[in-house]
Amino acid sequence: VSLAVSNFCGSDATTVLDPVTVLLPTAPVLSATPGHAFNGGKQGTKHLTISVLATEGSGIPVAGADVTLQIDGPFFEVLALTTSSDGTASTRYPNAPNGSYSVSVIDASASGYSWDEEPNTHNFTKP
Repeated sequence: VSLAVSNFCGSDATTVLDPVTVLLPTAPVLSATPGHAFNGGKQGTKHLTISVLATEGSGIPVAGADVTLQIDGPFFEVLALTTSSDGTASTRYPNAPNGSYSVSVIDASASGYSWDEEPNTHNFTKP
């Protein structure tokens, strides 16, 4: 790196500096973890709730994160959710069909955060 310096008297000087590493601040990492729950019916498995938890790298919940989930199984759906103050969001499927499900985070964003883009898939079977 060269630095040109002018003084107020009009004379010029050039100084050569050693290389400098500049560390720019990085945004905290956003992670999104899908989950599920069953409820209702005689065995408590009639209805299905798909959920997501958004956290920053230290595990603190992130409110207002926009998370896109892909549901594969007895039905296919791409679902966009926004997390609440506790970092969670969910949607309920009454009388959801039985079978094997796979719920994947395909996108996540929140102001001031950088999504880790780690594949995060949750597999389960609804009896």
